[in-house]
Amino acid sequence: MVPVNKTYPRFMEWLKKGRPFTLARFNDGEMGVVAGIGKAIARGDQKITTDLKRCLSKALSYRDKGNYWIGGPCRVCYPRLRSAFDQRTENYPSTTPATIFCNGNRWTRFLRDSFAGLKGKNLTVFHGEDQRMDALMGLIQPKSYTLYPVPIQNSFNRLDWCRKAIDASGALPAVTLFTCGPVGRILAQEGCKKYPDTTWLDLGSVYDPLTRGVWHRCHTGQLTYCPECNR
Repeated sequence: MVPVNKTYPRFMEWLKKGRPFTLARFNDGEMGVVAGIGKAIARGDQKITTDLKRCLSKALSYRDKGNYWIGGPCRVCYPRLRSAFDQRTENYPSTTPATIFCNGNRWTRFLRDSFAGLKGKNLTVFHGEDQRMDALMGLIQPKSYTLYPVPIQNSFNRLDWCRKAIDASGALPAVTLFTCGPVGRILAQEGCKKYPDTTWLDLGSVYDPLTRGVWHRCHTGQLTYCPECNR
C-alpha cells in the first residue's frame, strides 16, 4: 500500500492539473460488507444486501494501474478487515489508506487543496439529499456544477438512477464527486472504466461540516493518532 505522504500530494497535483484519475475508498464499512461482517454501514444508513456485496466486490476487484486507486483500511486500526483487503488486492500497486483526506488532522489541509484543485472546473456531484451543496460550491467556485441528490437511507437503491444520470450527461465534467455513501464507490469504479477522461472521487463524509453541520472525530482532530494511518 502506497503511504499517504506519497499519494496525497500526487492526487492534489493531478486534480489541479486536470489529469484524470479515480479513487474508490473501502474503509471498515465497505470491507465489512465484502468480508461478510456486519448488518449495516454508512453509520447505519445503508442496509447490507447481496447485491450491494456483489457490486462492492466487483469495484474492489477492478484493475487499471495508475488510474484506478483503491483506498483500504488501516492494518493497525482494523487488522481483520485489512487482511481481507490485502487478500483481494494482492500485488495491485495502486492502493492507499482510505483515510487519505481526513485522518491525523489532515482535513483542513484537504479543504484548502481540494478547493484550489476544483476551482474553475466543470463538476458533477452525487450527494446526500440533506447536504447543502450550493454553499459548498460557492466556496469551491467551479466553472459549472450539476447536483444530483441521493437519499440518505439506502442510497444503493438509487444505483441505476445514478448510472442513467451519468450516461445522460452528454459532455462529461472534468470531475465527478461522490458524497453519497457506499454507492459512490461503485459509481466511481464504473465511471473509471466507462469514462476514463473524467476524474471520479469518492469523498464520503469529508465535507460534512460544511454541507450538513455535522462534525465527526476525523474533522475535529479527536481521533487517536495512528502512525500507520499517517505515515
